[in-house]
Parts: sequence; C-alpha cells; structure tokens
Amino acid sequence: MPLNEKVLVSMAGGERRSQLSVCLKALGATPLEADDCRMARRALARRGPLKLVISDVELSDGDWRDVLAAAQLRPGGVSFLVSTPFPDHSLWSEALWRGAYDLLVEPYSASELRRIVEGALRDQETKASPSRATTAIAQAV
Repeated sequence: MPLNEKVLVSMAGGERRSQLSVCLKALGATPLEADDCRMARRALARRGPLKLVISDVELSDGDWRDVLAAAQLRPGGVSFLVSTPFPDHSLWSEALWRGAYDLLVEPYSASELRRIVEGALRDQETKASPSRATTAIAQAV
C-alpha cells in the first residue's frame, strides 16, 4: 500500500540522498529534498502537508539536532528520523531523548525502511490527534 505522504529529506545531494529518495518513491512517498539546515528550515516553515522529516547526522551548516529543533516548531508537528551510515547506540539514544522517532541505518532495506517510516507516520498521526488514539485504545480494550 503506497504511503502517499510528503517526506522532507535533509541531506547533502549525492548518492546517499539519491538512494533514500528512490526508496521513498518506491514506497509511494514524495521526497522533498533539502541540502542543509537552512533549506530544511525554509521547507518546514511552508504550509502544506508534511508529516515526516528524515535528516542526515551532519549537514554543511549544522546537524540533525538543528533540523529537529525546527521540525518541533512546526504547527501540527512532524515525525522525525535520523539517517546514519552506521549503527550508533549513543546517537540512537540521544535522538530518541530529543524527540526523534528512530534511526535509519544504511544500507536501507525496503522492508525495514517501510516498517520504520510507517511507524513514524503512525506516531505522528497519534500525536496530532490524541482523541482518535484514545478512541482506538478504548475500542481495543
């Protein structure tokens, strides 16, 4: 089932971003690309549907923390993932502590990417409409 969501990918242009964008398109998402923190902040300030941000660890003018801070100011909120070329438990711990949903570790497998992206989107939807989440929980009990 296609995702049909816009996803901001904050990552310098090149092979890594290209691979991620191709994987997101294969899932039915529409990647919006930002080369650095400045471009990501500008994209986050625009109105329009955006439920997920994926940021590289390091950017030319900052890092994932800067993009996350801008994402947390967006009305309605967005879910946030940090993309990294290698597993890093301290990065994962800090990202979760600061409010990110999870870490994406390269290389991206289609099934793992789908699982994490869908989970992040569900999490954002739950946070955006807590009354729906409460109703769903009540119905499950």
